[in-house]
Amino acid sequence: MKRFPRLSTAPLRLLSRCIALLAGVLLLMAAWGVAAHLQTAQLAGDVRNSLAVSATSVAASIDVQLGQFADATETIRAADLQGDKVALTGRMLRLQAALPPVGATFAVSASGQLLASSAPFATGDSTVADADWFRRAVADNAAPLAMQRTASWLRSGPSMVLTRLVRDPLGKPAGLVGAVLRLDDLARLVGHAAFVQGASIELNGVGGGLTLPVRDPAGSRSPTPGSDPEALDGFISEANRLIGIPAQLSVSVPLRTLDASVTALIDTGLAMRSHWLDIRGIGVLGVYLSAVLLACMLFAVSFRWSGRRPGPAPVGFGVDWSAELDRRGRIADVQGYAPEQLREALDRPLLAAIGASSPPALGEALQASTRLDNVLVTFGNPDGGQQRVHRVNLVPLPDGRYACSGRDVTNEVRLQTAVDSESAENRAAKSLPAEAPRPGIDSA
Repeated sequence: MKRFPRLSTAPLRLLSRCIALLAGVLLLMAAWGVAAHLQTAQLAGDVRNSLAVSATSVAASIDVQLGQFADATETIRAADLQGDKVALTGRMLRLQAALPPVGATFAVSASGQLLASSAPFATGDSTVADADWFRRAVADNAAPLAMQRTASWLRSGPSMVLTRLVRDPLGKPAGLVGAVLRLDDLARLVGHAAFVQGASIELNGVGGGLTLPVRDPAGSRSPTPGSDPEALDGFISEANRLIGIPAQLSVSVPLRTLDASVTALIDTGLAMRSHWLDIRGIGVLGVYLSAVLLACMLFAVSFRWSGRRPGPAPVGFGVDWSAELDRRGRIADVQGYAPEQLREALDRPLLAAIGASSPPALGEALQASTRLDNVLVTFGNPDGGQQRVHRVNLVPLPDGRYACSGRDVTNEVRLQTAVDSESAENRAAKSLPAEAPRPGIDSA
């Protein structure tokens, strides 16, 4: 039963330290999560700003070229579409020469019949009456200028059809004048506009969009040596999902000349990797957190499992030091500003540490296991200095040990001694008889 406190206290101390360790690790992980969230949000904002710059520059470059088309086709009237087809073809050739490089220029009647083209065309391309882009372009509420996507017409492969609606004097659609823009033509329209590394540019019009060829395609950046792209992409995607960042960042800028827009977009994982958020940094952070966790675990279990218990705290107020004595009166631990004789006397009897100046009452209290209060004990100075007087208290504990505390009262004892000495001198002076007068002196 006497060993029960030792067996129950140590696990409780270990449990409390483990709880503190867990709280510290959770706090560290929370701080890292907040910092990572702020850093990722800032990175996403920087990428969006860069995408906006790229989309704006591409839109401005396209607007300049489309403005030339609008100016060149503004003078075409309904009567021009009903005249000589040879003359109209010549005009389409001059229109193509006046524009930036385009695949072909054409003129189409209101019924969808191809009237003239600057490029040779097949028999199947002679009518577009059933084409979706044509029906939208000649609708009553159609805009004067429009850009739409088409699968293949006049030129092979997907392309964008740029059209101007020509109306008769009554306001009814008389036909279309336009140009066919292939991918290469669109790339030349873009020119040297800025691109974000790994981003893609889309030109979106009525009927769908078309991805523009860029000089820096996505994924051109070589992966970090020693990293696993699939694992990194999965980690970044999951982290972005948790903090509310979409899988793809995009910015759209409308064109001023017609109803279309330019969209710059990039995968979030690619943007993170392009800004050097790679698996190496994540690994370094993991190693750092592991080292902190290991250090905290070592600290949590770094206490002695011996039978010695920690020394008691000073008993009450007004004490300078306290000491724990075992059942045999040996010093087990010392705390506070204790005399040097006690601090150097661990595992030695208290009486032997005090020496010859030990009062008999202290030895009797230890032998009888009784309480002793306010006994004066003189401790010599090992360096040959002045001796110090301490008022010592001894309290027996229920398990047979002792709690000993003391306070340095040297100055108080000296003051009391000086007061007692002065009082004794005054009493002695008052007790002496009065001095008799000497003859001749008083008479004189």
